[in-house]
Amino acid sequence: MVFSYPASWLKSRNLSSSTVKSHRKNVYLSHGKLWNKKEIEQRLQKFDHSKVMNDDKALHDFLYAVCCDGIAVLKNGPIKDKETVTKIGDRIGLIHQTHFGKTFEVTTKVEASNMAYAHGGELPYHTDFPSLSQPPELQMLYMFQKAPNNGGLSMFVDGFYIAELMREKYSDAFKILSETPIEFIEEGYDIHERDGKNFKFIFDMASKHRTIK
Repeated sequence: MVFSYPASWLKSRNLSSSTVKSHRKNVYLSHGKLWNKKEIEQRLQKFDHSKVMNDDKALHDFLYAVCCDGIAVLKNGPIKDKETVTKIGDRIGLIHQTHFGKTFEVTTKVEASNMAYAHGGELPYHTDFPSLSQPPELQMLYMFQKAPNNGGLSMFVDGFYIAELMREKYSDAFKILSETPIEFIEEGYDIHERDGKNFKFIFDMASKHRTIK
């Protein structure tokens, strides 16, 4: 089957055009809402895992919530299936592979190669993968096993809300973070499984960009 597209259609979708980029941003990213603790507790949207996986309308509503708030929750997922994250990712689109692999387990390890594997308490607020020039734009966290006693909760913050507060109250700091390229370096290793055996993958990552953009 052969399709023919008029030049006007192609030009209106030319991603190298600043006009097209601006239009796409207005169409697809115009519904984002900033939030603080009180607001997100009131409006955090939760969706049934089975419905999102089998109903396109439910999938649309879940992704729309993610686009608006930057976060949404899937509940009632399978407990024993370790491929759940991969299946959700395949349902949405392509999974962006990093130096930790396509999916990886975050759990405490004796010889930890990353703070996420070593911390007995809560991790401070942070942005993942600043050492990548093109980091994944959506991250999925799947609780496979609950914390035995206390803890185990994930904390989130709206980075855009923080940026706006900084712009208003700490304009000098905001100017530096939004205009000055900084080099982010990540050195270490991770253990990947290959053909049923553990493989030690050593990485030395570096990227230079603005902190707020």
